[in-house]
Amino acid sequence: MTTQTRPDPTELLDQAMGTVRLRWTAVRALEAVLLLAAIVFAGALILFAADNLLHLGRGARMAAGLGLLAVVGVVWGRFLLRAMWLRPERREQILLMIERVFPRLENRLINMERLGRDARTPPGVLALLRADAAQWMAQVDVRAVLPWRALKPLAFAAGVAAVLFLGYALILPEYFSNALYRYALPGRFTAPITRTLLTVSPGAATVIEGASFAVKAEVGGAIPTGAR
Repeated sequence: MTTQTRPDPTELLDQAMGTVRLRWTAVRALEAVLLLAAIVFAGALILFAADNLLHLGRGARMAAGLGLLAVVGVVWGRFLLRAMWLRPERREQILLMIERVFPRLENRLINMERLGRDARTPPGVLALLRADAAQWMAQVDVRAVLPWRALKPLAFAAGVAAVLFLGYALILPEYFSNALYRYALPGRFTAPITRTLLTVSPGAATVIEGASFAVKAEVGGAIPTGAR
């Protein structure tokens, strides 16, 4: 005949709080990654389209690019660093988070924690409180304190931004690469793509000094109304 050992209530509570800590880090880190992805893809798409349409100058492109990097830096610091260094560590803080999600616990966890710090609490009473709290904790899933489904709207937004950004690159590759070069190398002159096409022939040629040389230029595409 074998006897089953009852799990230690304190150990059960510690395991539940450890799960909440790990869940906090994972959920907040993923939240930061999704938010960064949405900002980067959407921001880059807006900047690329603006340059393709408005032919921004060097200063405007540099200001816009630095502005996007600044926003990314702020989001990184606020969300990702918060996930790494500001996760709940105090037992009372974690128990309050659990109590808010599961009100049927009726403050059993927080009362047990506070009475456990009181030296006047009889050991027998404290053992009963811990056993009662552990019994209730066994009936709940503490992963619901920080559910993954809360990130669905942000994941959808990041996915839409990524699809639009990649679609822009696939549908208009010349415009995409032109804007990419103009933002990535602002000090290097890269002419914007315009609807007016100027074809010069014969192109590169060697001319002997004093000899005549004919150059032919043809204008195509959309010709500005004020052009002469």
